[in-house]
Amino acid sequence: MKEIDGVKVRDLVEEYGSPLYVVSESGIRKRMQSFQQTFQNYYSPVVIAYSYKTNYLGGICAITHQEGAWAEVVSGFEYEIARSLGVEGKHIIFNGPYKRDEELSVAISNNSLINTDSLEEIGRIAKIGKEKRERVPIGIRVNVQLGEIPWSRFGFNLESGEALDACNSASNTGTIEIQGLHIHLGTNINDIDLYYKATELILSLVQTLKDEMGIIIKYIDLGGGFACQDAPPLGVFPEDWVVPSIDEYAEAICSPLNKAVQSLKNKPTLILEPGRAIVSESVFLLTQIISKKNRADSISIVVDAGVNLLPSAYYLKHRIESIQDDGNNSKIPVDIYGPLCMQVDVVGVGVELPDPQIGDTLMIHSAGAYSISHSIQFAQPRPGVVLIHDGISEYIKLPESGNQIRNLERVPVHLKG
Repeated sequence: MKEIDGVKVRDLVEEYGSPLYVVSESGIRKRMQSFQQTFQNYYSPVVIAYSYKTNYLGGICAITHQEGAWAEVVSGFEYEIARSLGVEGKHIIFNGPYKRDEELSVAISNNSLINTDSLEEIGRIAKIGKEKRERVPIGIRVNVQLGEIPWSRFGFNLESGEALDACNSASNTGTIEIQGLHIHLGTNINDIDLYYKATELILSLVQTLKDEMGIIIKYIDLGGGFACQDAPPLGVFPEDWVVPSIDEYAEAICSPLNKAVQSLKNKPTLILEPGRAIVSESVFLLTQIISKKNRADSISIVVDAGVNLLPSAYYLKHRIESIQDDGNNSKIPVDIYGPLCMQVDVVGVGVELPDPQIGDTLMIHSAGAYSISHSIQFAQPRPGVVLIHDGISEYIKLPESGNQIRNLERVPVHLKG
């Protein structure tokens, strides 16, 4: 792959330098459109809310909103980004275990959708509602015993009855109206059966709330976690990593919903919060080889992008290719290390590449999810991010400089020479 949306990778490196993040605008738009259209074919109404924590660059979020996405945020910081991009308060979903009182107050005033995570938070929301003299609509986050690592630290457990108790407590405050239920199973999930079972479990709670408490649920938020093909977990061979189609995800989630609607006598809105599935494969990290070592049993290279720019390399096996590959070169296994003075700075092990040479450019695929948002400044300033659209490129985030990084520092007078 020597081009990204018609722009030559070599030209990008010459103009912007290396390392460099490159974003495909058309890739994000296509994924958004595919999610919207596919799920709407199976169920309606459906809301797609882009997960900001996955990659909260304003230019990327703005693309998803142009395609009709709401904003799903987990902090006041992300909430402010959404508002700065013109997202209406009623189209912002506020999740997460830590919401300050002032942030909750703003979200309530803006009619944002708040999914609560704890009894303590329910109490604070009730207090704010009392002060504002209004009833506050909320959703209750639920966790269930599904998957290898159930996310039990978030929300209220369904099987133990904790979730039902939380609903009862919230209803008894007098200032809270329960309108929705929220669940998020995890990340990079390629087992559609988990979504089917989770939907059935949530629907059982919807029915219980209706029968026992007279609560009519208006929305069911099933979170995100949808997997991507280009970055299987470490320890899993790429050929064994099979990712369902969006159709398969949609059928698993929507088939129990459609069955339940008949008995519920109302049709709750289905909310989904994809992040990885929208941006992961639409962002690339370009990096150049800066040194090479020929060992008796392996070849290792050092590139100018490390795990500080690709933290997902700790747990995912990214597809990596050389733009010098013309398809006719034989390939050899290569171990790829970053430039950081850390033993753990490993970008890839046993990556099949044509005989690598110093100065060659490598393209790391699926760098859009939890790379930029989790990246850290370590030893070197972070590079810029370039967007490709309509055959042209432009910065959506400028590269950092040493002065910018140190601008927030203050050296006390008595320490200066």
